[in-house]
Amino acid sequence: MKVCPIDDTILEKASSFNLPDFDAAVQLACATVMEFDYIITGKFKYSEWFFIQDLSDISQSNLSVVPPDKFLSGRSSFDNFVLGINEASKLLEFVNIIVSNAGKIIADSANILFIKHSQVFELDSNPYAESQMAACLHDMEIILRYVSYAMFLHDSSVIDGCLNGLCENYQSLGISYDLVIAAIQLMEKTTINIVNESISIAPPNDYSSLIFELSGYFEQVAAALT
Repeated sequence: MKVCPIDDTILEKASSFNLPDFDAAVQLACATVMEFDYIITGKFKYSEWFFIQDLSDISQSNLSVVPPDKFLSGRSSFDNFVLGINEASKLLEFVNIIVSNAGKIIADSANILFIKHSQVFELDSNPYAESQMAACLHDMEIILRYVSYAMFLHDSSVIDGCLNGLCENYQSLGISYDLVIAAIQLMEKTTINIVNESISIAPPNDYSSLIFELSGYFEQVAAALT
Protein backbone atom coordinates (compact mmCIF):
# COMPACT_ATOMS: atom_id res chain seq x y z
CA MET A 1 0.00 0.00 0.00
CA LYS A 2 1.30 3.46 -0.90
CA VAL A 3 0.26 6.80 0.59
CA CYS A 4 -1.03 9.30 -1.95
CA PRO A 5 0.90 12.59 -1.69
CA ILE A 6 -1.13 15.60 -0.54
CA ASP A 7 0.46 18.68 -2.11
CA ASP A 8 -0.58 22.05 -3.51
CA THR A 9 -1.97 20.48 -6.67
CA ILE A 10 -4.20 18.10 -4.70
CA LEU A 11 -5.46 20.83 -2.35
CA GLU A 12 -6.19 23.26 -5.17
CA LYS A 13 -8.06 20.58 -7.06
CA ALA A 14 -10.06 19.71 -3.90
CA SER A 15 -10.96 23.38 -3.36
CA SER A 16 -12.23 23.68 -6.93
CA PHE A 17 -14.84 20.96 -6.30
CA ASN A 18 -16.75 23.17 -3.78
CA LEU A 19 -17.83 20.17 -1.74
CA PRO A 20 -19.17 20.78 1.78
CA ASP A 21 -16.89 18.03 3.12
CA PHE A 22 -13.30 19.04 2.36
CA ASP A 23 -11.91 15.62 3.38
CA ALA A 24 -14.17 14.02 0.78
CA ALA A 25 -13.01 16.60 -1.78
CA VAL A 26 -9.37 15.71 -1.04
CA GLN A 27 -10.14 12.04 -1.63
CA LEU A 28 -11.69 12.80 -4.99
CA ALA A 29 -8.83 15.14 -5.88
CA CYS A 30 -6.30 12.40 -5.10
CA ALA A 31 -8.28 9.96 -7.24
CA THR A 32 -8.53 12.29 -10.23
CA VAL A 33 -4.97 13.63 -10.12
CA MET A 34 -3.42 10.21 -9.54
CA GLU A 35 -5.80 8.63 -12.09
CA PHE A 36 -7.16 5.96 -9.77
CA ASP A 37 -9.66 3.43 -11.11
CA TYR A 38 -11.75 3.14 -7.94
CA ILE A 39 -12.39 4.69 -4.55
CA ILE A 40 -13.49 2.63 -1.57
CA THR A 41 -14.51 4.94 1.23
CA GLY A 42 -16.90 5.64 4.06
CA LYS A 43 -16.64 9.42 3.76
CA PHE A 44 -19.51 10.36 1.51
CA LYS A 45 -23.08 10.86 2.62
CA TYR A 46 -24.68 8.52 0.11
CA SER A 47 -23.94 5.28 1.88
CA GLU A 48 -21.90 3.69 4.61
CA TRP A 49 -19.88 1.82 1.99
CA PHE A 50 -19.60 2.33 -1.74
CA PHE A 51 -17.12 2.59 -4.56
CA ILE A 52 -17.21 4.82 -7.63
CA GLN A 53 -17.34 2.63 -10.70
CA ASP A 54 -15.86 5.05 -13.23
CA LEU A 55 -14.16 8.24 -12.13
CA SER A 56 -13.83 9.44 -15.71
CA ASP A 57 -17.60 9.93 -15.95
CA ILE A 58 -17.76 12.30 -12.97
CA SER A 59 -17.88 15.96 -13.87
CA GLN A 60 -14.98 17.80 -12.26
CA SER A 61 -16.89 21.08 -12.44
CA ASN A 62 -19.84 19.86 -10.38
CA LEU A 63 -18.87 17.08 -8.01
CA SER A 64 -21.33 18.18 -5.32
CA VAL A 65 -23.94 15.97 -7.00
CA VAL A 66 -22.74 12.53 -8.02
CA PRO A 67 -25.27 10.38 -9.94
CA PRO A 68 -26.62 7.57 -7.72
CA ASP A 69 -25.85 4.98 -10.40
CA LYS A 70 -22.14 5.64 -9.84
CA PHE A 71 -22.29 3.90 -6.48
CA LEU A 72 -22.89 0.46 -5.12
CA SER A 73 -24.66 1.23 -1.88
CA GLY A 74 -25.13 -0.83 1.24
CA ARG A 75 -23.15 -3.43 3.07
CA SER A 76 -24.29 -6.25 0.80
CA SER A 77 -22.90 -4.48 -2.26
CA PHE A 78 -19.58 -3.98 -0.51
CA ASP A 79 -19.54 -7.65 0.50
CA ASN A 80 -20.13 -8.62 -3.12
CA PHE A 81 -17.27 -6.36 -4.15
CA VAL A 82 -14.96 -8.04 -1.64
CA LEU A 83 -16.15 -11.45 -2.84
CA GLY A 84 -15.22 -10.46 -6.37
CA ILE A 85 -11.75 -9.43 -5.22
CA ASN A 86 -11.31 -12.78 -3.45
CA GLU A 87 -12.39 -14.70 -6.53
CA ALA A 88 -9.96 -12.69 -8.66
CA SER A 89 -7.17 -13.45 -6.18
CA LYS A 90 -7.93 -17.17 -6.40
CA LEU A 91 -7.83 -17.03 -10.20
CA LEU A 92 -4.53 -15.13 -10.19
CA GLU A 93 -2.93 -17.64 -7.83
CA PHE A 94 -4.32 -20.53 -9.86
CA VAL A 95 -2.92 -19.22 -13.14
CA ASN A 96 0.35 -18.17 -11.54
CA ILE A 97 0.88 -21.71 -10.24
CA ILE A 98 0.49 -23.05 -13.77
CA VAL A 99 2.77 -20.46 -15.35
CA SER A 100 5.50 -20.70 -12.73
CA ASN A 101 5.50 -24.52 -12.95
CA ALA A 102 5.18 -24.75 -16.73
CA GLY A 103 8.64 -26.27 -17.19
CA LYS A 104 7.98 -28.95 -14.58
CA ILE A 105 4.54 -29.73 -15.97
CA ILE A 106 5.93 -30.25 -19.47
CA ALA A 107 9.01 -32.16 -18.34
CA ASP A 108 7.11 -34.52 -16.03
CA SER A 109 4.41 -35.15 -18.64
CA ALA A 110 6.94 -35.69 -21.42
CA ASN A 111 9.00 -38.12 -19.34
CA ILE A 112 5.95 -40.27 -18.71
CA LEU A 113 4.92 -40.00 -22.37
CA PHE A 114 8.32 -41.03 -23.71
CA ILE A 115 8.60 -43.94 -21.28
CA LYS A 116 5.07 -45.25 -21.93
CA HIS A 117 5.54 -44.96 -25.69
CA SER A 118 9.25 -45.77 -25.81
CA GLN A 119 8.79 -47.98 -28.85
CA VAL A 120 7.67 -44.96 -30.87
CA PHE A 121 10.73 -42.90 -29.94
CA GLU A 122 13.44 -45.54 -30.45
CA LEU A 123 16.02 -44.19 -32.90
CA ASP A 124 16.83 -47.67 -34.21
CA SER A 125 13.30 -48.25 -35.43
CA ASN A 126 12.16 -44.66 -36.02
CA PRO A 127 14.42 -42.28 -37.98
CA TYR A 128 12.10 -39.38 -37.09
CA ALA A 129 12.16 -40.02 -33.34
CA GLU A 130 14.18 -36.92 -32.45
CA SER A 131 12.00 -34.66 -34.58
CA GLN A 132 8.85 -36.17 -33.10
CA MET A 133 10.11 -35.72 -29.54
CA ALA A 134 11.07 -32.10 -30.25
CA ALA A 135 7.67 -31.42 -31.80
CA CYS A 136 5.87 -32.92 -28.81
CA LEU A 137 7.83 -30.78 -26.34
CA HIS A 138 7.36 -27.63 -28.41
CA ASP A 139 3.63 -28.12 -28.86
CA MET A 140 3.04 -29.10 -25.24
CA GLU A 141 4.55 -25.75 -24.23
CA ILE A 142 2.27 -23.89 -26.66
CA ILE A 143 -0.85 -25.76 -25.54
CA LEU A 144 -0.13 -25.16 -21.86
CA ARG A 145 0.48 -21.46 -22.49
CA TYR A 146 -2.83 -21.02 -24.31
CA VAL A 147 -4.71 -23.00 -21.69
CA SER A 148 -3.28 -20.53 -19.14
CA TYR A 149 -4.48 -17.61 -21.26
CA ALA A 150 -7.96 -19.14 -21.49
CA MET A 151 -8.07 -19.67 -17.72
CA PHE A 152 -7.05 -16.10 -17.00
CA LEU A 153 -9.65 -14.67 -19.39
CA HIS A 154 -12.36 -17.31 -18.83
CA ASP A 155 -12.56 -17.46 -22.62
CA SER A 156 -12.48 -20.77 -24.48
CA SER A 157 -12.07 -19.03 -27.85
CA VAL A 158 -8.45 -18.31 -26.88
CA ILE A 159 -7.70 -22.01 -27.39
CA ASP A 160 -8.11 -21.61 -31.15
CA GLY A 161 -4.85 -19.69 -31.28
CA CYS A 162 -2.74 -22.69 -30.28
CA LEU A 163 -4.23 -25.06 -32.86
CA ASN A 164 -3.02 -23.40 -36.05
CA GLY A 165 -0.85 -25.80 -38.02
CA LEU A 166 -0.59 -28.45 -35.29
CA CYS A 167 -2.54 -31.12 -37.17
CA GLU A 168 -0.52 -30.55 -40.35
CA ASN A 169 2.71 -30.69 -38.36
CA TYR A 170 1.77 -34.01 -36.74
CA GLN A 171 0.84 -35.48 -40.10
CA SER A 172 4.12 -34.40 -41.71
CA LEU A 173 6.14 -35.94 -38.85
CA GLY A 174 4.06 -39.09 -38.68
CA ILE A 175 2.93 -38.47 -35.08
CA SER A 176 -0.25 -40.39 -34.29
CA TYR A 177 -3.22 -38.60 -32.77
CA ASP A 178 -3.29 -41.22 -30.01
CA LEU A 179 0.13 -39.95 -28.94
CA VAL A 180 -1.07 -36.35 -29.04
CA ILE A 181 -4.11 -37.14 -26.92
CA ALA A 182 -1.94 -39.03 -24.44
CA ALA A 183 0.36 -35.99 -24.12
CA ILE A 184 -2.56 -33.64 -23.50
CA GLN A 185 -4.12 -35.96 -20.92
CA LEU A 186 -0.80 -36.26 -19.10
CA MET A 187 -0.41 -32.48 -19.03
CA GLU A 188 -3.92 -32.10 -17.67
CA LYS A 189 -3.31 -34.62 -14.89
CA THR A 190 0.12 -33.20 -14.01
CA THR A 191 -1.17 -29.61 -13.97
CA ILE A 192 -4.06 -30.46 -11.66
CA ASN A 193 -1.74 -32.37 -9.31
CA ILE A 194 0.69 -29.45 -9.09
CA VAL A 195 -2.14 -26.96 -8.53
CA ASN A 196 -3.57 -29.08 -5.72
CA GLU A 197 -0.15 -29.30 -4.08
CA SER A 198 0.57 -25.59 -4.38
CA ILE A 199 -2.61 -23.67 -3.56
CA SER A 200 -2.39 -21.64 -0.38
CA ILE A 201 -5.06 -18.94 -0.07
CA ALA A 202 -8.10 -21.24 0.13
CA PRO A 203 -8.96 -24.89 0.83
CA PRO A 204 -8.56 -27.18 -2.20
CA ASN A 205 -12.31 -27.68 -2.60
CA ASP A 206 -12.69 -23.94 -3.23
CA TYR A 207 -10.78 -24.42 -6.47
CA SER A 208 -13.01 -27.19 -7.80
CA SER A 209 -14.75 -24.94 -10.33
CA LEU A 210 -11.41 -23.64 -11.65
CA ILE A 211 -10.03 -27.18 -11.94
CA PHE A 212 -13.19 -28.23 -13.80
CA GLU A 213 -12.74 -25.27 -16.16
CA LEU A 214 -9.07 -26.15 -16.68
CA SER A 215 -9.96 -29.72 -17.63
CA GLY A 216 -12.48 -28.37 -20.12
CA TYR A 217 -9.80 -26.38 -21.95
CA PHE A 218 -7.48 -29.39 -22.22
CA GLU A 219 -10.37 -31.49 -23.50
CA GLN A 220 -11.21 -28.75 -26.00
CA VAL A 221 -7.69 -28.94 -27.40
CA ALA A 222 -7.85 -32.72 -27.62
CA ALA A 223 -11.22 -32.66 -29.38
CA ALA A 224 -10.05 -30.06 -31.90
CA LEU A 225 -6.92 -32.00 -32.79
CA THR A 226 -8.86 -35.18 -33.49
